[in-house]
Amino acid sequence: MAKIMDEWQQSFGLSLLANCASTCTIPVSAANGLESARQEAETLLTAIMQDKLAKYLECYLNPHTPSETWSVVWGPQVVTVGPHGEVEAGVYSFTPTNSMFVASNGVRDVVAIAATNGNSKFDWLVEDFMTSPGIEWSTAMTLWNLLADLNQSWTFDEVNQKLAVLKEGNPGTPDPTVPTVAFGGVVGISLLLGAMKDATHGGLVQFLNQRRLPITVAGHSLGGALAPQLGLALIDREQPLLTKAPDVTVYATAGASPGNVAFAQYYLQHLPVKTEADRWQVWNGVLANRFDLVPAAFTESTVLGWAKAMVLSGEFEYEAIKYAWKDAKALAEVAAATAVVIGLGKVFAEKHGSFAHLGPDLQSVPLNPDAGPFLDFYWQFGNEIKTLRQALPSEWPQRVPLSLGEQFDKQHVMAYEQMILAGFGFCGFTTDCNCEDCPKHQ
Repeated sequence: MAKIMDEWQQSFGLSLLANCASTCTIPVSAANGLESARQEAETLLTAIMQDKLAKYLECYLNPHTPSETWSVVWGPQVVTVGPHGEVEAGVYSFTPTNSMFVASNGVRDVVAIAATNGNSKFDWLVEDFMTSPGIEWSTAMTLWNLLADLNQSWTFDEVNQKLAVLKEGNPGTPDPTVPTVAFGGVVGISLLLGAMKDATHGGLVQFLNQRRLPITVAGHSLGGALAPQLGLALIDREQPLLTKAPDVTVYATAGASPGNVAFAQYYLQHLPVKTEADRWQVWNGVLANRFDLVPAAFTESTVLGWAKAMVLSGEFEYEAIKYAWKDAKALAEVAAATAVVIGLGKVFAEKHGSFAHLGPDLQSVPLNPDAGPFLDFYWQFGNEIKTLRQALPSEWPQRVPLSLGEQFDKQHVMAYEQMILAGFGFCGFTTDCNCEDCPKHQ
């Protein structure tokens, strides 16, 4: 008999499925111009995502929720910002920038937002790292209500134009008591609300206003930074996007801090953190792996805490240093990553005060507070990647170190899958799936 997922695990699983088209790159003829090619690419990418979602829900999620069948009720929708690389032989290449869908089991709706697409420069340079200018929350809400207006239909270029005006015309109030968020997050939410339209149900807000079920907004990585902002925007006490306030919760993992202390306090007034017995059973806080840099961003104390956990922990034995960080170059890369992320936070903090995390005491909610580098770093064991905690002691001498980039990647993705979906498989949600369309069988 299949194991049963709880509602937190289901939410996390759906947030992962929002990324099912992220590895796709679509070639489109440049003959009819860039905008025509971009629209065609979005149509093709959306169709690919729709097909994959149907298969993955059947293979991954529904076998573990036998009393509740999940299905997609809005979307999926994909936005792609510009071509991926230069035109070659009269062909543009496009990859998803943002993706989102709504799934329902008849009891609640889950809005699933995709993570950073590693192939999208726009995701990295704008939505992830553009902390400045800071945008007052009330200003962002005014824009998002305009973009979500069911009587308006926005083209991608029109959304971009409004964002450009907002960026240039918003010097930011130099007052840390005003709830303020990073510009990159405002861009992300604006694309979700203004540039995505379901052919049958319209925009996301138009669709949710027709529903009466509780809503969970879920996302990982970039999605883990956007999900709290969208969840709050739906029920904001001053300018809510929804006309009737339903029960809204947020399930966010590995997300960077979206705004300053005043924003975090404002958010937690609307969406207080709720915890249950298991470490992953947390609503409204941002869940964080101790060895993941992203949820440590962009406050100096937590970024330095991440660096210490990586290389200076009291549990960190010489053997771990010897194998995991073989040379001074790797340590220098940790130092460089620390400096960059702290620097981005300081630029924002000069006007708006420091970033703050979404959780008790304005800190992210730790998934593994007692983890140590020696046992919880990832290693290569033949064809398998796992931690020493997961390996037999007799296997330890066989371990081969990962590169620093690979270690970052595993701590940012695989670690969460293992901590939240333990027992459901690490490359999907089930270890006994026989569907040839699942990634593990490709």
